[in-house]
Amino acid sequence: MQKIDDADIVYRRITPRWVKSWEPFELSTAGFQNMEGDNMSGHLQSLLEANDLDWTTVLNGHDGYGLVSFTVKELKDLNQAIEPILEDKDDPAHIHVAGKKTGSIKKKLAAIGSNNVVQMPRQPE
Repeated sequence: MQKIDDADIVYRRITPRWVKSWEPFELSTAGFQNMEGDNMSGHLQSLLEANDLDWTTVLNGHDGYGLVSFTVKELKDLNQAIEPILEDKDDPAHIHVAGKKTGSIKKKLAAIGSNNVVQMPRQPE
């Protein structure tokens, strides 16, 4: 794997349960916790493109979910590292965002994500 550019984009799926407020739109910190050790999952745009995919494929099978984005630099500035999951042949753009997610880091991730919505999650009725 070649070096990941700071301008590359990381996509994170967002379930409607992680929305703190719909108007103005604000995400809770729950969507930015580590789920696997020190890792939070995401998808890397350059790996999507390398596999002739786009961001819409990240939402396949996740009806009602939304999508937010971060630059690699934004994540690095929060002491997070991007780790491709090379063994995931069914999802070749799947990555881990590795690093400790303290309360302040999660708040910053939620704020960045709230301002970088690619697709809104479906609002519950």
